[in-house]
Amino acid sequence: MKRKFWLFAALTATLGLSACHQTPPPVPAATTTAETTATEAPEAPAADTVVTIDLAQTGKEIHNKLSDINMWMFQRSWLDTPLGFPSDFFAKTMPFVRRVQFMQATGGNKERDLFLEPENFDVLDDYNFEPLIKACENALNQGIKPMIKTGNVPLKFSSNNTRGTFDVNLFPPDDYDEYYNYMHAMTTALVERFGLEEVKSWRFGVFTEYENADWFDAGDKQSTFEAYCKIYDYTAAAIEAVLGKGIDIGAHSMSVIEGLWDEEDFIRHCAEGINYYTGEKGSPLTYLAVSFYDENPNDKYKALRDMPGTVEKVRSAAVSAGLTDLEYGIDEGRILSGKKGAERADLMSRIVGQTYQAAYDARLLLQMVEHDIDYFASWGYSTAPLWGGVPSVSLHTANEFYKLVGTTRVHAETIVNTRLKRAENDALATISENGTAHIMAYNFGTFLGYDEARSFAFHMAGLQYNGNPAQKAKLTVTVIDDDANFFDEWMADCEANGITAEDFHWSPDSAQISGNLRTDKARALFEANMDKYMQAAELMSQIEEVPVENGALTLNITLPAHAVVFYTIEPIS
Repeated sequence: MKRKFWLFAALTATLGLSACHQTPPPVPAATTTAETTATEAPEAPAADTVVTIDLAQTGKEIHNKLSDINMWMFQRSWLDTPLGFPSDFFAKTMPFVRRVQFMQATGGNKERDLFLEPENFDVLDDYNFEPLIKACENALNQGIKPMIKTGNVPLKFSSNNTRGTFDVNLFPPDDYDEYYNYMHAMTTALVERFGLEEVKSWRFGVFTEYENADWFDAGDKQSTFEAYCKIYDYTAAAIEAVLGKGIDIGAHSMSVIEGLWDEEDFIRHCAEGINYYTGEKGSPLTYLAVSFYDENPNDKYKALRDMPGTVEKVRSAAVSAGLTDLEYGIDEGRILSGKKGAERADLMSRIVGQTYQAAYDARLLLQMVEHDIDYFASWGYSTAPLWGGVPSVSLHTANEFYKLVGTTRVHAETIVNTRLKRAENDALATISENGTAHIMAYNFGTFLGYDEARSFAFHMAGLQYNGNPAQKAKLTVTVIDDDANFFDEWMADCEANGITAEDFHWSPDSAQISGNLRTDKARALFEANMDKYMQAAELMSQIEEVPVENGALTLNITLPAHAVVFYTIEPIS
């Protein structure tokens, strides 16, 4: 549902979801204590969550944590762009996206292999890089950089080209020099089209989840490890031969669960092993990426590690090997599955449509800030696979967090009433160079059915205006909850019209709806109500001027389950 705009001061006492501001009450003089006690209002009950913010205690700058987006197969979504969408689509819709990862970009099956005749095993150099060039061109036209995550070995390079779970060739090439030539020719074609300096500014990756046997398995643990390292070295050497030293290249492991072989072995190979191509010590490595998934949006996560722990597994191995200046990110992840659809329970785009996703994402973002994790690559943010669609609460959270990029973290101590043990409430506070303060806070429950509203009190000190304690501020409050989400309307319409899980291919909890509906009835219902859903998904903010008492301000709000609030406090006098 969509709430109406309101002025905070007028309706605070009557709204269930409310926000209010107040300045700390003055401390009465000792000589008048008895007199004032009789007229004071009763003391307000303590908030469920109290956040104390000191703007004078600054920390690190906030960087863009959502810079990357994944493309499972660029041939299906980037060759026909602009697809009626303007060149500023990303700038206006997802301004935080600075790079698109073209996964398995160079092969693994006949749809991905970049040849004129992918299944002609008699001709090994009939390269056709035009699809990849077109995809890169369309990315650049959107103002974002392509990332070439090289794919599995093309079918024609492996006499044993058995396909695995992900429908790609599981085996290494018969001739690594032939594979080197392919990588060299691909890089050369990109440089001829876009120029050396442009392509050198791109990121490259070698395979997806390299220690996952469902992606790559040469027969046994040791053989697979050696084959991957050899492919990595030959790929990096081919790219360096065209671009020169200093390329941005790395690799993506699972790490959230154990793989066929230990990714730490690969990290040590890059740091101190003998390069299979050059014969010298070490391999170029600028970043390490992992996958992070929770199994379900429930109260008992089944992942082996949490997100910080997943990243720490590869970071600690790199540091131990002497690699101290790498970047660390999550190349794919969030939530694997929800309620089962007709075919499977997987979540499309790996996000639920329920408001749960807003607090889940805010919580991950705070963890990334606290643990120096550089980026998280998302699968999608709307009801469409990529282009257009109804925005999700995940997109709202991402866009609001992006406004904090470039600000500096400040001290924020959160004390949570432990009465509700299932609640995870926390906050991030920052300050801009111009003195504007920002807060992100969330009411997260550890399962989808969590329904506890939580009261928050934010006590802020140190708000300055022109070097003096502020006396007044412009307050902007943006709440991401069911009133900024279309999904409750969509679920209600499904129930009213007899749309069940059988009308969906994958989980009906998926925020991505386009491509997930398997019946004409369900598709007609969604399309007929698009305007309503777009209106329901609109994110609104409330703005007013508030008094500040000598640089101090207290903000109170009650957040329903899984809601996120963003405050902007701009001193004006």
